[in-house]
Amino acid sequence: MDKFLVKISKSKKNTKTNAEKNVGLSEENLHSIEKKRSKIDIVPNTKDINQIQNAVSSDVVTSKSDQTTNTLLESDNFIRDTGEKSTNALILFSSGFGPYQPNNIIFPQHSGRKFRPEWYSSFPWIEYSPSSNSAFCFYCRAFPSNTSDPTFVSVGFKQWSKASYKSFPQHEKSFGHKEASAKLAGYKSSKKSGSIISKVNTHHQQIVADNRAYLKCILDSLLYCARRGIAVRGHREDEDSSNKGNFLELLTLRANDNDIIQQYFIEKEKTFRYVSGDYTNTFLEYLANFVIKNIIDNVIAAGIFSIIVDETQDLSRHEQVAIIIRYATKDLSPAEVFLGFYKTETTDGETLSMLIKSTLVSHGLKIENTRGQCYDGASSMRGSYKGVQARIREENHLAMYIHCNAHILNLCLIDLAKQVSYVRNVFGTLNTLHNFIGVSSKRHAIFEKMYSVLNVSTCDGPKTLKSLSDTRWSYRLDALKAVLLNFQTG
Repeated sequence: MDKFLVKISKSKKNTKTNAEKNVGLSEENLHSIEKKRSKIDIVPNTKDINQIQNAVSSDVVTSKSDQTTNTLLESDNFIRDTGEKSTNALILFSSGFGPYQPNNIIFPQHSGRKFRPEWYSSFPWIEYSPSSNSAFCFYCRAFPSNTSDPTFVSVGFKQWSKASYKSFPQHEKSFGHKEASAKLAGYKSSKKSGSIISKVNTHHQQIVADNRAYLKCILDSLLYCARRGIAVRGHREDEDSSNKGNFLELLTLRANDNDIIQQYFIEKEKTFRYVSGDYTNTFLEYLANFVIKNIIDNVIAAGIFSIIVDETQDLSRHEQVAIIIRYATKDLSPAEVFLGFYKTETTDGETLSMLIKSTLVSHGLKIENTRGQCYDGASSMRGSYKGVQARIREENHLAMYIHCNAHILNLCLIDLAKQVSYVRNVFGTLNTLHNFIGVSSKRHAIFEKMYSVLNVSTCDGPKTLKSLSDTRWSYRLDALKAVLLNFQTG
C-alpha cells in the first residue's frame, strides 16, 4: 500500500491519469447511480444490525493517517473532502476506500465545541470535512434512500455538543442508516463471492450439466440394446417386477457405479426419469435418424449409387419392403447400407416404384444419380413395361436393371438338381427324413438318443437335421452336412 501511495504522489504533476479517466464520472452519472442505489429495497433484521455494522466496519478500508493520508488527499485521482464535492462515496468504496477520517489537522470550534477524533472509533461510519467543519455518514452517502437523514448525507452535522450522546447514536439506530449498512454489507459480500444473480446462474448451469449427463446415460444404454438387437421393454416394468426388461435392468446395474443414474433413476430426486415407453421410442427415433443422416451424407458424397430392393411378409402378415443403397467409398471400396423396412399394401409395379422414389426423395437422394437397380425375378419388379425397373428407367435411363445374381444362381441350382435323378433323390430323401423325425417329438427324442450313443461327429457341423429351402441354396448345403458329418454313410 505504501508503494501505491508513493506512486500516486509522484504522478500529481502529470496530466489526467488513467485512474482519473476511469473514476471521473459526471455529476449526471453520479446522480443516476445514487438514484438507482436508493431503489434497492433491503430491510435488515434489527437484531442483526450490530453484527452487520461490525462486519462492515472491520472490512471497510479506514482513512489513511499522517503524511501518507495527506499525500493521497493531495492527488488528483480522488477528492475525499465531502464539503468540496468529493467523489461519490460508492465509487470510493468500490476503489477500496472507507470514510474520510483525517487526524493530523486542527479541528476548529463551533459554538464553543469542536470535532473529536475519538468519535472515529466509536462511530466508524463517520467522516469529517475540514472545509465545512462538519461530519457526514459514509454509509448513507454510498447508499442514500428516501429515509436517509440529509444532515448526514449532504448538509453536514456540526452540533458537536449533541454529537456523542444524542445525534450520533440516534442516527446509528435510524432506519435509513440501518438500510444503508445492510446494502453496504451486501455489496461488499457480492464483491468477494459474486452476486446472487451469478450464483443462481452457476447453480442453474450445474443443474443443466447434470441433466445432460443423465440423458447421455439413458441414450448410451438404449444404444447398447439397439446395437445388439435385444428387446428394450419388459413384460412388467412396475416396482414389484423381478425382470423389468433389458433397458431398465441395465440402468439398475449401471447405477452401482454411476452417481448420476443413482441420483436420478434409483433415488428419484427429480420429477422426470425419461424411461417410459414414449420417451424410449422418441430417443430411438432420434438415434435412428442420426444414423440415417450419416448414411445419406456418405451416399451424397459418393455422387452416384445403386438400389437393391426386396419384399417379404412379416409375422403380422404385412408386406415389408427392404431398401438398400450400394455406393463406392473414397477408396473405391463397395459399401451397402440398409435404409429400413417400409410397409406396403400391394406389391404391383406402380405402388413399389412410387414407394422407392418417395423414400429416396425424402432422404435427399435424386433419382437422376441412380446408376443401377437390383431386384428379384418377380414380374412386378423385372417387367419390361409396367415393372419397377421399367418405371424408374423412364425417369433415368442410366439406372440399369440387374437381376439379382444370388437369385439367379439359386434358381439355376434348383432346376439343375431336379434334372439329375441322383441329386433329386438325395435331396428328396433328406427332405423326407427331416419331415419324418421333426414332425413327432417322440421320434426326435429317439433320434437324439441314437446320436449321443453313436457319437461319430467328425467336426463342428450342424447337430440336427436341416430342412430344405427353395430360395436359399446354402440351406441345402447345411442339410447335407447335418448327415455327412454326423453319421456314417455307405
